Amino acid sequence: MKILYLTHSQIPSTSANSIQVMNMCQAFHASHSVSLFARRTEYYPGHQNIFSYYGISEKFELLLPQNKSCGSISSLYSYWFLLHLLKRRKFDICFGRHLKYLAIAGFFGMPIIYEAHEMPKKIKEMFWLKRVLSSDSFKGLVCISGVLREKYLRLFPGLSENKVLVAHDGINLEFYDSIASLKDQLPGQNTYNVGYVGGLKPEKGIQLIIETAGILKNADFHLVGGSPAEIDYWEQQCPNMFNIFFHGPVTPEKAVQYQKSFDVLLAPYQKKSWTSRDGKLMVEDSPERVIGNSPLKFFEYMSAEKPILASDIPVAREVFTQGVDALLSDNSPEQWAEWIQVLMQDRNFAASLAQNARQKVHGFTWKKRSQKILSRFMS
Repeated sequence: MKILYLTHSQIPSTSANSIQVMNMCQAFHASHSVSLFARRTEYYPGHQNIFSYYGISEKFELLLPQNKSCGSISSLYSYWFLLHLLKRRKFDICFGRHLKYLAIAGFFGMPIIYEAHEMPKKIKEMFWLKRVLSSDSFKGLVCISGVLREKYLRLFPGLSENKVLVAHDGINLEFYDSIASLKDQLPGQNTYNVGYVGGLKPEKGIQLIIETAGILKNADFHLVGGSPAEIDYWEQQCPNMFNIFFHGPVTPEKAVQYQKSFDVLLAPYQKKSWTSRDGKLMVEDSPERVIGNSPLKFFEYMSAEKPILASDIPVAREVFTQGVDALLSDNSPEQWAEWIQVLMQDRNFAASLAQNARQKVHGFTWKKRSQKILSRFMS
């Protein structure tokens, strides 16, 4: 079967969505012919190096339009490239996360499957979503969590439940097992290292981590990821704290090294978001915000075989069992500090959580995820 994966992800990059896309293409390509249509970043090391950058062994086709223009001109060039591709070639399924691209593929009569990681936020997104769901070529909707599936079914009551599948994110265990930690290279004076790896947006719970670090002075806190502007903002929130370190964005391989180096891994989520005032980043409360995606971070942490402390949100309950393979907590920094102290003092309990999580993640590989999707919609 010939599969065209359509996404607006930038390849290569340090983003979680690019990691997810590349690994799903590898999983599909194990049994089918895959072509990936995505955006090429300015830093482009060549096709072969892209695969090694993501720890990918399967060499599928990369369709990354090279265009030095920017803005609307760049976007138009991508659409022209896609139209030309769909006129020349036939695919058995067009799968992806880009609504406009999928709508175009559906116009050409090619079967389409949409993977949703969030609800539409803008009017134009809703417009294209309706076009995809109402297309005669529409085969199914893949939701990243049960929470998200229920939201889509409520928003579109005419959508058949049989056409909406829950498929949580996955993991490449072979890639994880091939990488060693770098614990001896971590900065700080304390012997216990608490880690977070991911974006530094407010909804990722960065404020909670900083407040917890302020309580727990006998542990070092490491945050890996984020843009320069985000790092600058958060560093200003903790000017006199000597047990918190920002390491900046890293490659997928380096991210695994960091995860394996920490004694506990954090996955906090808060109802907050960025805003801007006088050109400066600010944080504001977003009480209506609902975390509906299934964070890739969960499965990466489980694969690193380290104890996990996460916010007690519905999507976390879909993946973890409280006290068995993770600790789920409300967003009180005092409670988070207390849980970390428990893990510091009871190493056997911490090891049990880590081992159980590692065992569970075997059920969340990219291969199993891809098979689940295709068996539902293409059998």
